Amino acid sequence: MTEYLDYDANGPMTMQEWHKRFDGSPMPEEYKQLLIRPISIHPGDCYLGIVMCYLPNNELHPYATWVCNAAFEKPFYAEGHYFQDKWEAFEDWKKR
Repeated sequence: MTEYLDYDANGPMTMQEWHKRFDGSPMPEEYKQLLIRPISIHPGDCYLGIVMCYLPNNELHPYATWVCNAAFEKPFYAEGHYFQDKWEAFEDWKKR
């Protein structure tokens, strides 16, 4: 997916495009997605999201937040923040 919305696209159109890119996008099997939201409402960011996941195989830091880039066929996760506590991860997810 390399199409981008026009800079002047309205909010509902931007959210519709965001949902097209993120609804049903597979996460890696070893992660359980808990929360996801757009990184911004700017039309140029419609392919970016913030996710909070549970990592059941990670005993040290079982919760993570990432920036997710869905501009490509397979989503790309980057800029991970890792936590022992679910509520700390939630606070980070809200701030990002």
